[in-house]
Amino acid sequence: MAQLSSTEIQEIIQLPLDDLKERLKDVNSSDLRKVCGFVGIPQQGKKTDMQEAIVGKVAFERGVESPKNVKSPEGRAGRPRSPRAGVAAASLRSAAERPLAKSPTVASFIGEADNSAFPKVGPLPGFVGVLDPKTAGPNPFSGGAHSSTEGLEDDSWADTGGASSGATRPAEMNVDDDEDLSDISEAPEVTEQVTLQSVMRKLNTMEKRIKHSEKRSRERTRVMISEAVDPLKDHVCELQKSSVIHDNRIGKFETAVSKMRVGGGQRSANDLAHLRVSFAGFKDPDLDARFEAIRLFMEKYFESESWACIDTRMRGPKDDQKPSDESFVQFFCPQARERVLKAILQKKIGSFKNAKGDNIVVNRYKTDWQRGRDWAMRKAEALIKEKLERNKTHSKVEYKKTKEERKIIVGDRVAFLQTRLDEHGVFQKDFVDLKFP
Repeated sequence: MAQLSSTEIQEIIQLPLDDLKERLKDVNSSDLRKVCGFVGIPQQGKKTDMQEAIVGKVAFERGVESPKNVKSPEGRAGRPRSPRAGVAAASLRSAAERPLAKSPTVASFIGEADNSAFPKVGPLPGFVGVLDPKTAGPNPFSGGAHSSTEGLEDDSWADTGGASSGATRPAEMNVDDDEDLSDISEAPEVTEQVTLQSVMRKLNTMEKRIKHSEKRSRERTRVMISEAVDPLKDHVCELQKSSVIHDNRIGKFETAVSKMRVGGGQRSANDLAHLRVSFAGFKDPDLDARFEAIRLFMEKYFESESWACIDTRMRGPKDDQKPSDESFVQFFCPQARERVLKAILQKKIGSFKNAKGDNIVVNRYKTDWQRGRDWAMRKAEALIKEKLERNKTHSKVEYKKTKEERKIIVGDRVAFLQTRLDEHGVFQKDFVDLKFP
């Protein structure tokens, strides 16, 4: 359910009392607390209690009826109280934490009673001190004489925010429309005698009214801020959901990239290694002698198989290449190569001697991906040993291999790690500064 705005709260308060009671039944507890703050009553209690308090407050301000079951608290320390019910004043007094027994009475403060703990205060300039209330003159602030029967002036209008039409209010100064403070008219002169008790009562009443006004202003400001900020909550929630979705998509993409196998063990149409069988171990650089030895082997064991060519893997720059110790037979399709490798394994003819006595090993031809990984392991070992020599460190360098990874260990620490999905590998710990050329 959408929260009530300040405009909607004002419209609800303007409803007739019967309609107001029915309308408040559909308002949730959160909005009821807003309405309570708007009309100036405590924002706590059960939902039914807040509904009754709002209806009573609105009825009281309209002058229709007084709030039910609200009584003025009993007077403390013999202080007379007004017969009118003051809801806000009763709440403020009950919430006060100071012990009243330690507070001086008005009689003690102005010197009517003997109290050595507090000094006697003389009459203010322009006022005549009066000890007997019966001889006091009229109160110029309220326009009437001091009542000796009640003893205290009714201030319940301040407790209810000044809404009671029958309460006595202090005379207001005439203020001109001009904003210039020098043009504000002066208050009427005080020509009659007043008691310090009346002045203090007026000051306390003014202070209560100011605090009450500030409280209502804060509540209205809070309602307006809530009305402006609450619509943004939905947008923020949508942004958070979108952020989570995008983070998940990015995470899935990063995971897929990290698991991507670029040529690792996969057949590629551009890699001719899947068509070749390796013959490694030749020491003689004579290419014709190599060709003849491989041809005789194929005719002897695989006379029925057709092959495309016999060649040698070269190494070095293009303008100065030299034959390596490995030659190969290339077939027309990967299936033919696989049949030959399977037959070599079954017949146990994985090695033989050539005419010059070299031990030739027949095996699967390595792919470019495999050769790059082997090169990285050899180069990493050389770079690690060079650094150890520069630092004059004598540590044992070992090579270890498992199904999932290959690594170079220096002492008891891993210096280089290559997983089965890495193209080259990563230097570790004290050797992270090393780089491949």
